[in-house]
Amino acid sequence: MGLPFLTDLPRVMMSLGKLAGNSVLSFFAVLAILPSVGTSVLMGGVTLGEFWRMVLVLMGRCCCH
Repeated sequence: MGLPFLTDLPRVMMSLGKLAGNSVLSFFAVLAILPSVGTSVLMGGVTLGEFWRMVLVLMGRCCCH
């Protein structure tokens, strides 16, 4: 527990690093889902604009997890 106190990093930088590290997993999970969601565009059920809006919604939910 004492190792973080031995660094010269400010607490804000350590907190942002932990936040970024925890967000990477959910970001890549959403990134892995996108090809399967994109098949609906290829089949003609969804427009490309609707697809990209869904991508933005999923990314927003991923980052605010």
